[in-house]
Amino acid sequence: MRKILHIEDNFHPCMGYQLNYLAKCDVINGYMAYIISSNSFSPWMANGFIEKNYLYGDDDYNFTEKTGVKIFRIKSLKRISGREILNVTNVNRIIREINPNGIIIHGTETITAIYFIINYKKYGIPIVFDSHMIDKASINKFSNLFYRLYSKLIVPHIKKNKIKIIAVSEATQEFLINKVKVPKEQVYVISLGTDTEMFAKNEHKRIKGRKEYNILENEFVYIYTGKISSNKKVLYLIEAFNKVHAQLNNTKLLVVGSGKGEYYNEVLRKASANVIFLQTKSIEELSVLYNVADCAVWPGASSLSFYDAQATKLPVILENIDINIERTKYNNGICYLQESINDLSEKMILIVQMKEDERVKMGEKGRNEVEAKYSYKVISKKFEGHLFGKNII
Repeated sequence: MRKILHIEDNFHPCMGYQLNYLAKCDVINGYMAYIISSNSFSPWMANGFIEKNYLYGDDDYNFTEKTGVKIFRIKSLKRISGREILNVTNVNRIIREINPNGIIIHGTETITAIYFIINYKKYGIPIVFDSHMIDKASINKFSNLFYRLYSKLIVPHIKKNKIKIIAVSEATQEFLINKVKVPKEQVYVISLGTDTEMFAKNEHKRIKGRKEYNILENEFVYIYTGKISSNKKVLYLIEAFNKVHAQLNNTKLLVVGSGKGEYYNEVLRKASANVIFLQTKSIEELSVLYNVADCAVWPGASSLSFYDAQATKLPVILENIDINIERTKYNNGICYLQESINDLSEKMILIVQMKEDERVKMGEKGRNEVEAKYSYKVISKKFEGHLFGKNII
């Protein structure tokens, strides 16, 4: 049986990230799958998602039991500018132990990724890299210097070895080509997505969840999931919902996520009693909460949770930036005018007042689109195809 090894600086087995789903689907597709990652959970601690730098209980063990994916943890020697420094001697020892047929490195700018790019030839097996970077995310005081050096010192290795890089969006592809100077013919786009088995309409989950949170069946529930931060405009959502509830008192809002600081405290202060705040949940718990809801709302930026909600047949409300307009072009949701709390509240009321069959059709269109293009069943096979060649499983 062929073996696929994934390497990423940080991995949390209870979160709904790309690696969690890809590795799981590799096993479903007939491979043995492995993950090497650091023991650092700094990204989640920094965002207030978790409080301590360790897993709760047996999360790694449970992930392996459920998915068949084996996890190897390596102590992070240091974290610099959002990147872990891993002992490559230990990484190579585990690679020899696993003896994989192919490796997928998640990230191109990490210290680990750079090591593998420079030493690509010595491994003698297919290695594919992916990138999630975009212009907006790369901005810091050293970014221009970093990418100038990267283009001069690292990209020649990418060119010489004809290394494939998977961009998770067209924006990432443009960033790699225009700023990083990777040749266009070496960059392929494979979108992020969702687990369409985990996230699906389920009446049992709906009944269970509504009972747990004391929500009546005749109450219309909106849901927001993600960071409670200013860039996500959660305060807009709170203020818009207050307007909605003043007109439609059979409505509730679920806010699922963590935050800290003054912005978070202001969100809590302005929320009415009909807003239910829940801390960050595992993907299993999220699948229940999406079933509890009738509509998903992300008032700011874009969110990968969009695909989870669509897979659960929820209509969505998003702000009208380009990526969200593209995502809702199938009549699977609606966009509101940026910076307009009034328009957001009007769109939220519009969804409630729709005929039920229209709302159902909107949700079904979202599910159909996700199943066809954004299910990790589909996405994982595309990665495997790039790793081993077409039609090889």
